[in-house]
Amino acid sequence: MGDDDVWARMFQRARGGEPDSSTTNQKKRTEAQGTKAKAALDGWLKKPAAGAPRAPAVEFHRQLSEPDGGVIRVDNFLPADVAEGMLQALEGALPGSWSMTEDKDDVGRKEDGAGSVRHKYNVGDGTLEGASSSTGAETEAAAAIAGLQRAMQSLFPDATCSFQAGRYTRGCFIEPHDDVAFKDLEDATTGVVTRQARDIAVIYYLTKDWEEEMGGIFVDMEAGVQHVPKFNSLVAFKVPRLHMVTSLHTDRSRFSMFGWFYKPTHAADSAQLPAKADKKRKKTAKNTKNTKNMKRETNADDPESSLLAITPALQKKKNKKTKKNKGGKVDRLAKFD
Repeated sequence: MGDDDVWARMFQRARGGEPDSSTTNQKKRTEAQGTKAKAALDGWLKKPAAGAPRAPAVEFHRQLSEPDGGVIRVDNFLPADVAEGMLQALEGALPGSWSMTEDKDDVGRKEDGAGSVRHKYNVGDGTLEGASSSTGAETEAAAAIAGLQRAMQSLFPDATCSFQAGRYTRGCFIEPHDDVAFKDLEDATTGVVTRQARDIAVIYYLTKDWEEEMGGIFVDMEAGVQHVPKFNSLVAFKVPRLHMVTSLHTDRSRFSMFGWFYKPTHAADSAQLPAKADKKRKKTAKNTKNTKNMKRETNADDPESSLLAITPALQKKKNKKTKKNKGGKVDRLAKFD
């Protein structure tokens, strides 16, 4: 290693650490594979309108349009080499470019959804806050994240949307919630403020060789199905829908891009929707009370059933809720919000 490389690594550590190197149980890519993936990603990002490929986009809309389609999944969302390049770029992002977000740090009104459910995970755009210059790792990660955001937005190009990159590390989780939330957006031209509600939730998985035992599993509590993250797959559902992400218990990082498409809503609707969602949560909680009937969806077809993994915090809440309702009926898994 030359002197320039030594100094570069020293500055890298000082500015936010070194790229993620936790690859336990993950097949390592060769140098040739890495070079090929980077070239594929760079070529894709240079396209004037790099959006979602036509076939996956058509499949996305087909599944989403089906009555009561529940949680849908579209495999091979991006070309294989492009997806590999995306993952490589996110793995190369400096730890300092990610920030931990928890419910206690949420900004906004609780009635709009802020701080309404316990969670812990990292988000980032690939850049280091306050940095006067960018490293190669920052530039590549930021470009990849921005490109992926454009690809997901292309699914509904005329809709308001919000997407961000996520990195789950050991202990990260989201307790049961339904994604109901609102935001007020002002038109830059007219100045008119429109009330917007989350309409469709989308998660794109960028983690390879993931196993159920590692945690970080998306659990559809309404259908009783566990979705193990599958590389280069897109999962989506209409809001509201009760779900959770189980606690991560591995030293590997779990990468994804997640967010929502919004739709305009009236004040009366935004007042009624949380009440309707709460009623739906109670019904779902009652139907999924016996978790022994939970099914799982893994990367391979597996008809076996498994027990729903519940976070320790949720279990504590359940126990506390049960004690408060001695002699009464517990109609919710926990007080979600």
